[in-house]
Amino acid sequence: RSMRTLMNRVSRGSWAAVLVLTFAPSGVIAQEPVSAATPAPEFQSEFEGLRKEFDQALRAFYQSYSELKTDAERKSLWADPVRNPKLAFAPRFRAFAERAGKHPAAAAAWSWLMQKTEDPQEQAQIVARMLAEFLNAPAIADFAADLPMAEWTLGRPKTVEALRTIRAKSQDSGGRLAAALSLGRLLTAGSHETEKTEGHTLLEEVVRTAPDSPDAQQAT
Repeated sequence: RSMRTLMNRVSRGSWAAVLVLTFAPSGVIAQEPVSAATPAPEFQSEFEGLRKEFDQALRAFYQSYSELKTDAERKSLWADPVRNPKLAFAPRFRAFAERAGKHPAAAAAWSWLMQKTEDPQEQAQIVARMLAEFLNAPAIADFAADLPMAEWTLGRPKTVEALRTIRAKSQDSGGRLAAALSLGRLLTAGSHETEKTEGHTLLEEVVRTAPDSPDAQQAT
């Protein structure tokens, strides 16, 4: 789901923070107050500008990558923290998310980092942060939809646990629906019959709850 979709839904939910940190590792990054230097309405445009800058850098990076002749050259370019945009932009997105606080753009930045980082500890911290600060916000729906992509680094147990938390405790109906879909797909792809049965039940729940939605189409 696009981040534009996420931002178009921000008027729907409550932004009350819910502390769901039983799942979190120690040393989770503390929330910093929003900087008075940046008015909250401007965070969205700042995030979009940062993302546009990253997309342009990524296109240039892949162009350079495709022109290299040897595996050694490609490996060196990929590992370069300055020339690889995924590595170079991560600190900027992280700093922006910290500064934006509980603005929806902060959730978009955390979601960006979740998809780009391959550090399981950082991913666990991002999950804890999203559950603590955006559990009841519309932003949690897109986060739940994308969370299964982090399974191979975050680990299956933590991915499943986070989705169960969103489905059970979020006050945002879109978030609960997205979590049910993601969890259903994840469990039906498992190797245990019990999980497969539960996953199938969750997919049926999605279809029954919102039969005309894109989520229901995917569940079907």
